[in-house]
Amino acid sequence: MKINILILALTFSLTGYGQFASTTVLSNGSEIKGRIIYEDSVKIKIKTKDGSSLVYKRIEIDTIKPNSGYKPHKRTFLNIESLVSTGQRTNVFLHLKAGVNFNRKWGAAIGTSIENYDSHSRLPLYLELKYHIFNHYITPYLAIQSGYMFPINDLEHQKEGFMIGGSLNMVCYTSDHFGITIGGGYRFNRLVRTQSIWNSSSNDIYIHHMNRIELKIGLIFK
Repeated sequence: MKINILILALTFSLTGYGQFASTTVLSNGSEIKGRIIYEDSVKIKIKTKDGSSLVYKRIEIDTIKPNSGYKPHKRTFLNIESLVSTGQRTNVFLHLKAGVNFNRKWGAAIGTSIENYDSHSRLPLYLELKYHIFNHYITPYLAIQSGYMFPINDLEHQKEGFMIGGSLNMVCYTSDHFGITIGGGYRFNRLVRTQSIWNSSSNDIYIHHMNRIELKIGLIFK
């Protein structure tokens, strides 16, 4: 039993698990819920929800039950991502996404940004669907995006265009309300513009297909 406790304590120490709540079961059957704020081979110190600090010897502890630090049940979130997009050119964008997690696996968000292509600014509006692979405070997740890019300037010639993409990401929650995201993926943009034909009432339509690889890092607030 002592060996199992030491292994579990070492695991917590390496993963930073002490930032999250856990349930410590004592040898007499009592359960203490709180964050482990200090531990060594002899004792552990637990901070409970009411702010009290309790110290127990290792020999007094039967087991420690970890509670998942990842608690997304019906909780809204705000995700700010710095994104490097490479293709024909390399661009840096800032994306803002607001959404909700439906359960421990699935979530959805609405995202937007301001992006420049060949001196023309566009506003992407898209829906993102997320799937978290593990129910843990550190987990990879898959994201699929789909929407339209709307022109901001030169509205006479620039038209909205379809966009779709997907990415594999990693999220690490350092608390129940804050996390760090990193990931990479692919995005396809269909840009449309028109150009007037000289001495004619008609317009030429130009369609530009863009295939881009994206690398991103961001912050998530819940």
